[in-house]
Amino acid sequence: MPKLLMIPLRRYLFTMMQGAASRNMVGSLATFIFRVGYTITTNALNELYKKVDIYSFSRRWKELVDKAQAKQLQPQE
Repeated sequence: MPKLLMIPLRRYLFTMMQGAASRNMVGSLATFIFRVGYTITTNALNELYKKVDIYSFSRRWKELVDKAQAKQLQPQE
């Protein structure tokens, strides 16, 4: 069975700044949190999504990026 190493605990005083930060953190835990939920209408965004074919757009974008990378990797003449 391994022996446990006992380390004595020491108390250190906080500096003024550390004490202020500690009090601030403890105080923030005691505050109430109010969450408000409401619906957001996205009719215009939904219509735009229907008009634009995202799949083909992303495919074309990937092709352009691949072309640019291939051109960049070619040795300079």
